[in-house]
Amino acid sequence: MSYVRLFHALDSSLADLREVQSSIKKIKGLETELATLTRAIDRIDEKIDEINSKKYYEDKKAFIGLDEPILWSKLDE
Repeated sequence: MSYVRLFHALDSSLADLREVQSSIKKIKGLETELATLTRAIDRIDEKIDEINSKKYYEDKKAFIGLDEPILWSKLDE
């Protein structure tokens, strides 16, 4: 009788270990996804910093001609 109980205890322990192993695999997958998302957020932050930088605005103003005095004088008329 005690062998049967021992077998059932071992069997349920193995099932618990399989669940733990499955959970660990899921966590590792989530860690990978989190790392990917973190890298994407870092790239977005870099772009935001670039856009917010004064040099970016100066380059854009020059590109569309807003830094040319002639345009500003025409607006004053």
